[in-house]
This record gives sequence, structure tokens and C-alpha cells, in this order.
Amino acid sequence: MEKAKAVIFDMDGTLLNTEHMLIECWCETAEIYGLDREELVRTLHACIGLKAQDTQEIFRNVYGEDFDYELFYGESGNRLMQKVEDGYLEIKPGACEILEDLSSRGVVTALGTSTRSSKTAARIKAAKMEKYFPIVVCGDMVQRGKPEPDVFLAVIEKLGLEPGEVFIVEDSNAGTEAAWRAGARVLMVPDILPPSEDTKQRCEAIFEDLFGVMEYLRDKV
Repeated sequence: MEKAKAVIFDMDGTLLNTEHMLIECWCETAEIYGLDREELVRTLHACIGLKAQDTQEIFRNVYGEDFDYELFYGESGNRLMQKVEDGYLEIKPGACEILEDLSSRGVVTALGTSTRSSKTAARIKAAKMEKYFPIVVCGDMVQRGKPEPDVFLAVIEKLGLEPGEVFIVEDSNAGTEAAWRAGARVLMVPDILPPSEDTKQRCEAIFEDLFGVMEYLRDKV
């Protein structure tokens, strides 16, 4: 198989430990409003990798049409933003190393995330990763979110490549499905949830951390 020409990364849960941070922020908000923590965590797990609009639908299916999702989303998002601004953003093990390794070898890297543009920019800036991502496509820049392939297809188009010429690195089942449906070569580093059986079939390889991905890509890009 020929070498790939670019590597696309998901952001939350893949490069940054924000999925865990966001769940904790949601739980802090839920405590104020008297929501059950365990039920909330189960609901949040069902939303991992999805864009805000799809998450909202899941929450209203669980909590009812009258659930004020925007209030909860806003308050929880503000809590996370404050943590980021206060310097509590956690970078996943191997994230800086793999980005620098690819950059030093002249490999093109890009970002495809379900997160909204403003929050993506803030998190990437806080992580000091802007230089690695000349191309960024966010959830509010496409019509359909993951597991639909729109985000990744948009990145691939901006790269001017064919889907089979890129690797996509993801952490979630929804994200790996989106990458697979885009026609790319899929690598996974599971974050909160383990890979489903379908995910195992869709991935070229699954790793414990990004250091493993870095070594795998040494002779493939």
C-alpha cells in the first residue's frame, strides 16, 4: 500500500482530555439543578463524538421536550472554558510528540472536530497547537455531524486529496464511523468508551495512546 499524504486528527478526546473535563463540568451543573449524576453520565456517553445539535436531540429524548438544553450546555461550556482559561487544559499523552514528529517529516496535518469553531480555536490556542493545523473544519461548518462523514470529507476536499490518501485519528465510535464512511484509513485511540465491534472492523489499527500511533505512522506517511 502506498504511503498516505496527510493525517487528520479529531480534537476532543483524541488530542485533548476535554471529554472527561466536559463530563465533570456537566455534572457540576446538574448538581445545582438536582439531576441524577449517573443518568446524566450515561446520557453524555451516548453523545460522545456528536455535534451540539445531535446532542440536544438525545438530551430531549431522555429528559423531555421541556428540558432547557441551551441553559445546561451554556453553563457547562462556560465552566469548561473557565478551566481552559485558568490553565487546566489537559493534553493527551503523545499529542505534542506526534504532531511535532509529523511536522518535522513534512507530513501535512489537519483538524476535523464536532466542536464549534470558537471553542475549537480557544482550545487549540491554549494547547499551543495552532501551527500544526492550517486546515480546520468544525461542527458548525458542515450540515451533518459525526457519525456522518461531512466534517472529514470537507477536510479532505480542502487538502486536495483522495480519501484513501489520508489517515484519520479518532477516539470515539461515532468519530471512527465518520472517518470510515469518508473512505479514509482509520486509526483509533479509545478515550472514554471502548471500541464497538463495528469500530474494530472499521479501524486499520487501535492503540492505547498516541505514542503507538506515532510509531505506526513512521513508515506509512
